[in-house]
Amino acid sequence: MLLDDELIGDACRLAATALVQSGESMGLTILAIGMGGGTTEQLLGKRARHLTFASDALKAIGIAFGGEAEKLVTHVERELSGGKCVGAIGFSLSASFLLQAASRSANFPSRLVAISPSLWAEGAAEDAASDWLSSSDTAQLKLAVGGEEKDRELTGDTLHMHERVERLGTQLEQQFGSRSCLAVLPEETHYTAPIAAMPAALRWILRD
Repeated sequence: MLLDDELIGDACRLAATALVQSGESMGLTILAIGMGGGTTEQLLGKRARHLTFASDALKAIGIAFGGEAEKLVTHVERELSGGKCVGAIGFSLSASFLLQAASRSANFPSRLVAISPSLWAEGAAEDAASDWLSSSDTAQLKLAVGGEEKDRELTGDTLHMHERVERLGTQLEQQFGSRSCLAVLPEETHYTAPIAAMPAALRWILRD
């Protein structure tokens, strides 16, 4: 499953194609859940509404609406009802959504990848990650973030994106051992991180 936020859809398709062509994978089926929208403004509006659980989650960057993520959780659960999905990947807002949604549902895949999750928007995502890993011995989480994700001047947070994700990743590794792992991509920004992280993310989900 792929929560198609910003660059992640194309990055996943390209990485999956490369894995198949190299013989590393016999192929995989991707379920992409996108926001849609005819204009950038419409797309941003849909993300703000459907990827956040708190109505004021994005007020720090001047977006005054949100909080309808429960609707998307219901949709995702319906899409996953067949039980064939082995992993889910989210990026940015969709990654923080993924962490919270998994902790609220018994139907999510056992392997999640959160690339550059927007922890500054909803701090509850940090607790959700720990709660989800605690809920099942089969739950596994990979966090990835670019070392150049420096955004506290934009978000008003006390920490940059990479600092917050690295802190969470370290805490989870200490608490859950090999069921949680952190990848820091030193030279990547918020917009290049999903492209750089995707091949390893797919390998991690598809490993035996």
